[in-house]
Amino acid sequence: MFQVAEQAKRALEKLDEAGYEAYLVGGCVRDFLTGKTPHDYDLATNARPEEVKEVFSFCRVINTGIRHGTVTVVLEGLPIQVTTYRREGTYSDSRRPDSVEFVGSLEEDLGRRDFTINAMAWNPQRGLVDLFGGRRDIDQGIIRCVGDPDTRFQEDALRMLRALRFASNLRFALEPDTEEALYRRKEGILQVAPERITTELNQMICGQAAGAVLLQYVEILAVAIPELFWIWAATDEEFCLVHDTLTQTAVALDRAHSDRVIRWAVLLHNMDQPACQITSREGEGSAPIEASKMKVELADAILRRLRFDKATRERIVNLVSICDNTISNDRKSIRRSLYQLTPEVFFQMLEVRRAETMGQAANYHGLQAEYDQIETLARQILEEEGYLTLHDLAVTGTDLISQGYHGAEIGLRLAQILDAVLDGKVANEKEALLNFEEEGNV
Repeated sequence: MFQVAEQAKRALEKLDEAGYEAYLVGGCVRDFLTGKTPHDYDLATNARPEEVKEVFSFCRVINTGIRHGTVTVVLEGLPIQVTTYRREGTYSDSRRPDSVEFVGSLEEDLGRRDFTINAMAWNPQRGLVDLFGGRRDIDQGIIRCVGDPDTRFQEDALRMLRALRFASNLRFALEPDTEEALYRRKEGILQVAPERITTELNQMICGQAAGAVLLQYVEILAVAIPELFWIWAATDEEFCLVHDTLTQTAVALDRAHSDRVIRWAVLLHNMDQPACQITSREGEGSAPIEASKMKVELADAILRRLRFDKATRERIVNLVSICDNTISNDRKSIRRSLYQLTPEVFFQMLEVRRAETMGQAANYHGLQAEYDQIETLARQILEEEGYLTLHDLAVTGTDLISQGYHGAEIGLRLAQILDAVLDGKVANEKEALLNFEEEGNV
């Protein structure tokens, strides 16, 4: 059951040989029990940080959080976090303990953790240590806090979003007491740094049950993204479209590829619908171009507030901005779209459209066949012709200079030639392009 990486086994053995206790803990144990391969390994031990550093003096050791008892041991390229058993003090900032006290008991250390599924430990000699029913909760598909859920969420409000992340990734349900505490303590999320919120949301939105979590816990998620209130809080029959938008978005999330950029584009693409609906009813800004501008500006504002890195933010916003573009199912239109968008963005746009179509009424589902045809033709174009840019033209600026063009005229003429190639008016072959140019067809 536990196919542990050799480096992690060696770390356990080294601490054992030195006379200390050591266990794998947390996420790696949960991963083993849910049939996944861990990407990270965390060890808990009764050795103090300085003793851990002495045991592993033969390799690189990083003082990751030595004040809180954590060092990172790098064994043969694998970083392993090793933390001393500890008890935590109060959390005055709802994020970090004001103090930690090292303890000699694994039981005390496990008792401070967030959820039962993360409060298990394993050692090759002693086997699984499960003091809070974590394995039972995994078998039953339940997220349950260790001890009092109000206390756990008050200690670190980010745990509420972590609960939703696990629910999305594992398709687990929240245990009733944990769920009730989530609603009581939800405003605590406002105290969490945007970067930490984004880390959890990125993982949640890519989960296999992201749509179901959005539908069930939109009130919680709306604390982190207030704009979600627009598609959750309106109950007036006049704005019944609002509820349809939430359901459509949830279905689309679950149908979309588990890619962060695509999933965020799906979530944000229709976020403006309630606002546009209200604006339209008030007689202001119902024009499509204004609605499109609102959509893009809203997406950008949300991602900026969540402190997304610039590159990812721009990719998502760009995808939101083009998802309503018209694509004709013909070679000329697809070739031009591939050039304008790049193949990667073109296929991402198709994926968003596929997902959103599945969230709409059944009569829209027939569009899937059209999207299949568009994708097939686009891949055929790329296979036969490649992805054409100015640099891929069979003629160059030097060729045009020999024909008498100078300065800015060269770039303009090359762009016109590329347009002709993209429109299928001429093949991308040097002789054909020069003849085409000489005949004044460009």
